[in-house]
Amino acid sequence: MFDYISNPDQVLMTGCGLRPYTAAYFMRKLYGHYGGGVHYQVFSDSGVGLIPMNFVENKLDNWGAGCVVGKLFDDEGTYNIHQDDFWNNYFTLEHMWEVGKNLNKNVEWLLFQDIDDEYAQEMYEEMNEDEGNKKDDEDYVLKSVVLLDNLRDKSAVNMYLINGEQEEQNDDDNQDDNNDEDDDNNNEKAQDARGCYQAGYLALQIDGFSDWLSSALNGNPYDTICAEGCDQSTVEDCNGEFYGAMMDRCGNCPDPQDDDGDGEGDGDGEGDDGDQKNQKDDDDDDDADEEEEEEEVCYYYVPSWADQGNCNSYEEATPTSTRNSNSSSKGGHTVLVTMAILGGFGVAGYLGFVVGKKNLNGVDDRSRLRDDEKPNY
Repeated sequence: MFDYISNPDQVLMTGCGLRPYTAAYFMRKLYGHYGGGVHYQVFSDSGVGLIPMNFVENKLDNWGAGCVVGKLFDDEGTYNIHQDDFWNNYFTLEHMWEVGKNLNKNVEWLLFQDIDDEYAQEMYEEMNEDEGNKKDDEDYVLKSVVLLDNLRDKSAVNMYLINGEQEEQNDDDNQDDNNDEDDDNNNEKAQDARGCYQAGYLALQIDGFSDWLSSALNGNPYDTICAEGCDQSTVEDCNGEFYGAMMDRCGNCPDPQDDDGDGEGDGDGEGDDGDQKNQKDDDDDDDADEEEEEEEVCYYYVPSWADQGNCNSYEEATPTSTRNSNSSSKGGHTVLVTMAILGGFGVAGYLGFVVGKKNLNGVDDRSRLRDDEKPNY
């Protein structure tokens, strides 16, 4: 692609399940090649990017991904993945959303996400199934919602969020036995069962999404968040409240925020007898707190791949400039890079497509990269 497209006006990277780790890596390559004078956008369809901690610790570096991810974090500089403190948080590598955004300031990051993404939940469970002593009962939906709320607060990503389960429930409640409506519901469920296989396929069937995407591609992004089940105020946390409280990796939930305590005694509980009962309750609570403190304390250390520092493969994979000054390609193209993702990080394909704007004559047969032109992973 670099040989054929010399001076694009706009570069859009998109893909199904395009997670921030893969997107940040390839955007670094594109940005390093074409420079800062291009309008860059990343559009991820269903790529929220949650990763089980045991996978991060034990399997992340199976393909050398640890080196690349570590280099991206180090280059950006906000988070120090070589310190234990970084790994003792609810979110660790998910901060790549912010890192990717900050590495290249003029790149817009866009995300379409169904909060009730059954395929992503199944992948998460599969990645987590080797954990020998799994104690957490973490709600994937809750963690997704909390992560996405945090990213919106930091203006890291513009989002279009839906909750397919809630919408199906609403459809069922309002259904008038219309066969066409039943067919539409069946089509949506079939798509959900297959998972995302073509970026934007499901999203473009939703009223309002095309307006959101068109506005974003023209430099005017905004957020569209569903009314129910897409933010902390509408998703129950581990206390049954709506504050985004999540269990830690030992399965412990923070204290509830709406707990009123023992309150004031009334009726038979008033007077000295009530005071003695309250004192006993307080003593029992103190004993329970001491027992909890004696239970397992979750503390995590830097994974070995992050503790060893970073190798040079990232430097080699992201050249400062590989532009061929003698290229016969025309300038002024819009370039669409689509990413096909397997598993957590594996890149199954790297396809460059030229999307028509101007000066496209003679490049149709060259728009797809040959096998010998694909990058080494």
